[in-house]
Parts: sequence; C-alpha cells; structure tokens
Amino acid sequence: MEEKYRRRNIRFSTLEGFFALITLGFTGAFIAPFALVLKATNFQIGLLSAIPSLIGSFSQLLSADIIDRIRNRVKYCAYCIFGESLFWFPVAILPSLFSHHQIYWLIIFICGAAIAASFSRPAWVSLMAETIPKET
Repeated sequence: MEEKYRRRNIRFSTLEGFFALITLGFTGAFIAPFALVLKATNFQIGLLSAIPSLIGSFSQLLSADIIDRIRNRVKYCAYCIFGESLFWFPVAILPSLFSHHQIYWLIIFICGAAIAASFSRPAWVSLMAETIPKET
C-alpha cells in the first residue's frame, strides 16, 4: 500500500474510532437505565447484559467465513455498521412502538445491533492489519 494512502486510511480510521467511542459511550452506558425505565426485572437486566455479548461472539465465527468469500471488506464493514445503526432507531422510539413486552423487544433489537457490529469486526481488524505498519 502506498504511503499516501496508508496515511489517509490511518487518519480516517482514527476519525471512525472517535465516532465509534462516542456511540459506545451513548449506547452502552444507558441501556440498563433505559431498561429500568421500561420496568425490567433483575433477570431481564441480566439477559440484556449477557445475551448480546454471547450472540455477538458466535456471530464473529460466522463472519470469518463470509469475509473469506467477499471481495470488498470496506463495503462489507460499511454495510454491517449501517445495519447496526438500523437496530438503534427502534430502540430510540421503543416506548412508542410497543405497549407490551418492551424489554423483550429491547433485548431483540440490542442483539440485532450486536450481531451486525460483530459481523464487521473481523473484516475491520484485517483491514487495520494491512493499514498499520508493522514497525509501530
């Protein structure tokens, strides 16, 4: 990879990481309190904490096979991140969408976001391995 493109990719990767951390800060810290507003029980909070991580981990195993077959990892990552974003819109308006079983819908949407995000991670890591020089 040419040095000019490598520097540009590193700059964009840093910017993307900045926005990813903002997203994580806004979403991760407020899911449990949001669930409590929806009157979640301790058990449901536990499900909300555990299931998305578990499903996301298994999703990464599947995504490794997919990445071997695709041609453009950048587009693949963009589609996965877009898919993750789509799952957050219903979360934002969840109380307006459903009058019953809101916490279970919250768990479903958070799991969907976790799956989409987890599908992008192996491709993202392989892109970064090609972008970042080995000396650093």
